[in-house]
Amino acid sequence: IDFLFANSATVGDGFERLARYFSLIDARGRLETRRGARCELVMRSLVAGELPGPAQEYTFAVVVNRLRSLCGPHLNPTGVELTCPPPADTAEHQRIFGAPVRFNRKEARLLFSNALWATPIEGARAELLEILEGVAQERLAQVGAPSGLADRVRQALLSAVADGRP
Repeated sequence: IDFLFANSATVGDGFERLARYFSLIDARGRLETRRGARCELVMRSLVAGELPGPAQEYTFAVVVNRLRSLCGPHLNPTGVELTCPPPADTAEHQRIFGAPVRFNRKEARLLFSNALWATPIEGARAELLEILEGVAQERLAQVGAPSGLADRVRQALLSAVADGRP
């Protein structure tokens, strides 16, 4: 998924691919892109309850740090919203994101300016992207609805853990 993102022509294309294939990274959640007054990556839970705070924090931190490595260290989101309660000290959140971080929100969202959407990703290789996209589509097709007992138990456990009841 990282290579799909890094070989997309623009940041917006990369966000769309990240959202499309996110279930290959974490089957408990889904990423959506939104564009309006700003560009947003929204993280939603596919299991009972919200995704754990560390999953939200980690996913958004990886996206921001990868964007910086691809487009420049100056790149910061305009805001970060998490559904979890704040820790005692939020200094590390501020250091990592370089933007206001708000807690106890309805949705987990990573916010950027719309100008970022069209930012080209230097070094992207279209021929590699085509190959990677084919592999990702095959993998996504293999990830289906739970079919056997083991799959149903796995889904039940994921739901219980996400709900705080392991």
